[in-house]
Amino acid sequence: MMSLKDKKIVVTRAPHQAAKLVKMLRDRDAVPLIYPCIDIAPPEDTSELDGALRNLKAYEWLLLTSSNTVLALYRRMGALQVQVDWTKLKVAAVGSSTASSVEALFGTKADFIPEEQTGVVLAETLPFHEQMRVFLPQSDIAKMDTAEMLRSRGVDVTVVSAYENIIGQGGEDIPLRLSENRVDAITFTSGSTVEGFVQRIAPMTAYDLPAACIGTSTAEVAESHGFKTIIVPEQFKLPDMLEALEEHFANYPQLEA
Repeated sequence: MMSLKDKKIVVTRAPHQAAKLVKMLRDRDAVPLIYPCIDIAPPEDTSELDGALRNLKAYEWLLLTSSNTVLALYRRMGALQVQVDWTKLKVAAVGSSTASSVEALFGTKADFIPEEQTGVVLAETLPFHEQMRVFLPQSDIAKMDTAEMLRSRGVDVTVVSAYENIIGQGGEDIPLRLSENRVDAITFTSGSTVEGFVQRIAPMTAYDLPAACIGTSTAEVAESHGFKTIIVPEQFKLPDMLEALEEHFANYPQLEA
């Protein structure tokens, strides 16, 4: 019997990102509980973003540190009717998932993907020359460590807010399920999903439930909010996260929720 069989697992991803994880859970005979805890929206003021998108020919590299950024750019480029010559603008993607989004939405392949899927490693290992011009669109709450690393290498980087993270809505009645002990685990794929989940279920808590986190930075946010059982895979990918969750349940079987 698969260790995730019949396990009721909360999916906190944004609506446009949830399908892949939902399918992976169903393939493992788990019961995904869709509960969007984040979503994205354009910045209130798009003038800086619009200016950069209309002037993409001025940059040598476009750095993309999340699939959300890819989607935000795709939507805004469509609204502005911006056409890009991808033979002249190189694309660096933080990881395979982001690269897949680039190919699906822009019809081009990423020119560079770092071995370790973090923004800082991307900035550390990006092929460069001094004063190379780089466009780095990010969320409104993104840290500046990627930009700082680029600047320390002599790169001329333009950082622009491409989208805002907002709290998700809709989905299953997770507070009711929590009150009736009908949730087995929660999945978090970013610190923002943790923050959104905590806000959505407040004042209720779910900190005794296993929290499967895609990576260490997400796990740190979960820990800061009091989650006691935090599961982090060695490789920061969805299949690895679910494998780590399977291993947890195999080692610590629970009563049926």
